[in-house]
Amino acid sequence: MNYVLLVLIAVLISIPLSNATENPIVTIRTSWADVDYFYLNITISNPSQRNIYLTGLEYSISDPNGIISEAQKTPVLLEANKSITYSSKHFITNGDPLKRLYRSGSTNFTVSGSLFVQNDSNTFVVPFQKTVTYFLETEGAKRAISPNITDIKFEISRLRDEKGVVKMIITTTNISIYNPNPVGVYAELDFDLIAMHKKDEQLRIWKMLGIFSSPFQSPFQNNPIIMPMDTYVYSTEQTISDNDTIQYFTSEEPKYIKVEGSAFIILNETGWSPAYFEPAFNTIITLNGSAVNGEVASTLTPTATSAPTPEKEIPGFEAVLAAIELCAIALLLRNRS
Repeated sequence: MNYVLLVLIAVLISIPLSNATENPIVTIRTSWADVDYFYLNITISNPSQRNIYLTGLEYSISDPNGIISEAQKTPVLLEANKSITYSSKHFITNGDPLKRLYRSGSTNFTVSGSLFVQNDSNTFVVPFQKTVTYFLETEGAKRAISPNITDIKFEISRLRDEKGVVKMIITTTNISIYNPNPVGVYAELDFDLIAMHKKDEQLRIWKMLGIFSSPFQSPFQNNPIIMPMDTYVYSTEQTISDNDTIQYFTSEEPKYIKVEGSAFIILNETGWSPAYFEPAFNTIITLNGSAVNGEVASTLTPTATSAPTPEKEIPGFEAVLAAIELCAIALLLRNRS
């Protein structure tokens, strides 16, 4: 008798427990979307034997970009032992976070949020926090070739006053990047421009002329893309007016300009490996008189270049020389006649 009573009590206790609602389970996965976008997939599972309604989903991505998102608050039926998935597309912040992702092949970020659940007339909130690792997809990727720094040119213009005195120097640096891939690429360029002088047959740093960086180029910015099998010329110009630098560029001694830096390059389509390239370059360009002879010393494709130095007016020496040549020709013609 006592045994039957105990079994009956156990059955009565187990019936409400079997109908109890368990908290939904949240699973988060990521997938590749684009060059600097990823999909965040939030799967919500109902492990209980009763249907529930999801009345809301709020979440935030704490790293790498601090996105705050909110799902639609329309109630959604989540049947017993079933699951649903919310998918959203998110932008990875350009600059250092995106560079770290491409260099390491993965990045971690934390998703925190709350589920708003309704069961019959009862409502409750289920908080969640998950750390997710986002991986670049490389399996089965097509092989990419590193773009090349193919040409570096340095030009100067001397601006003179009415007396012919140089008052300003304008420098122009052109760096050419060739893309050998059948898909376009985006590039960020960082380089230093350094004036050198020769002492004891060795080149030594005289002065830093500038530190330059191009903005990171994104599909959603109005920046040029290096098209397949094409060359893009990055050009930067600066104006120099301090007397020391003007004297450096107007002196008769040879000038040595060092262009040193690197490019950070990614392809604008998925399914390619390696995911990024960082070609470096270190070049000394020699300026002699009115001509500029540049010798590129790239770590990828060394090439020789030359560029003229434009002048705003003809120097007096060249004008006198031209007059002497004309007089000589006239005298020779008169003697023949």
